[in-house]
Amino acid sequence: MSSASNSLDLLPAQAASNKEKLLWEKELMGLYVSDHPLNYLAPKIKLAGAKSVRDASLIKNEQQRFNVAGLISSIKRISTKTGQPMLFAKIEDLSDSMEVIVFSDALARNPNVWKENTAVLINGRMSTRNNETKMICETAKEL
Repeated sequence: MSSASNSLDLLPAQAASNKEKLLWEKELMGLYVSDHPLNYLAPKIKLAGAKSVRDASLIKNEQQRFNVAGLISSIKRISTKTGQPMLFAKIEDLSDSMEVIVFSDALARNPNVWKENTAVLINGRMSTRNNETKMICETAKEL
């Protein structure tokens, strides 16, 4: 009888950051388990005076501009009838999620912000059409 000894030698690697671990949780399980990325940004969000997604969705005044902070969970890019780029982004925070409409002028101001899993601060206003409330982005920046 012979016994074979198998061994696996791993190369030293840098430890994964908290951000990487959270992205893996979201990718593998569909949700954050150990923490939420926005918890690390809470001081910046508070300083910006950002409303929660849930509170923002209750605003009925379509002229009132305000800030909302959240993570971009999905993006759908389209071209308008005139060929201008625009997108629909779904953002989420600890309270809820909402769709944000980003027209070409707002997109042109800061196009690099619009990537999935990016924490953003959006300034805009609410718009209700066909009983659906969405946010119209005026400006956005990465947190």
